[in-house]
Amino acid sequence: MAVRADDGPTAPLEVRTIKAVTVTELAGHYGMTLLADPIAYQLTQRVPASQENGSVSLLTTLQLPEAQAAAHLGADLHWYIDVELPGHALPARTALPGSCLTQETGGIPDTVARAARHSVSFISANMGFSTADNRYARPLPQFPSADRVFEELADAHGATVERSSAGLRAAIAVEMRGSPKAFAAGLCRPAREVLDSLLPPAKKRDGV
Repeated sequence: MAVRADDGPTAPLEVRTIKAVTVTELAGHYGMTLLADPIAYQLTQRVPASQENGSVSLLTTLQLPEAQAAAHLGADLHWYIDVELPGHALPARTALPGSCLTQETGGIPDTVARAARHSVSFISANMGFSTADNRYARPLPQFPSADRVFEELADAHGATVERSSAGLRAAIAVEMRGSPKAFAAGLCRPAREVLDSLLPPAKKRDGV
């Protein structure tokens, strides 16, 4: 790969020159530029959430600071917010619609969400009607369950998803134990010996 610095000749990537530029100069640079806020690059927040059928929905909006670049480039600057939830990973696929990633509020959509790697990503600007006091989008992200993800991916190709007999039994067991992690812990000794004693004969293991 070769790069061109300013109006100079092309040069291999390993011998490229590095120079300091201001944010304003960078904004006028031809091509795509990604900026990272040094203060708000990664924030940890605790917000109430609800869990239903494996899907987790945030119940309150996130507290989002204004990006520092806005002070240099003006109030029309837009930036992206990636919301990550510990223990949840989403496949970055366009087949997952925004309705699957944010809660429905009715009326004009607050913003457009997409599935980024390991997160739900949305743009800072309000996509619908906004006032001077409500310029920024604050949607309620939703992390769909594995079932919902597989259903959306299959539906994009005109297919459907159906649990197998073994999958149905596993889902019931996970629901009874509260989480896959608790279910896996329950399969260890000595609880495993108790569960094994409840297994029906091999010829009668079909069904719930």
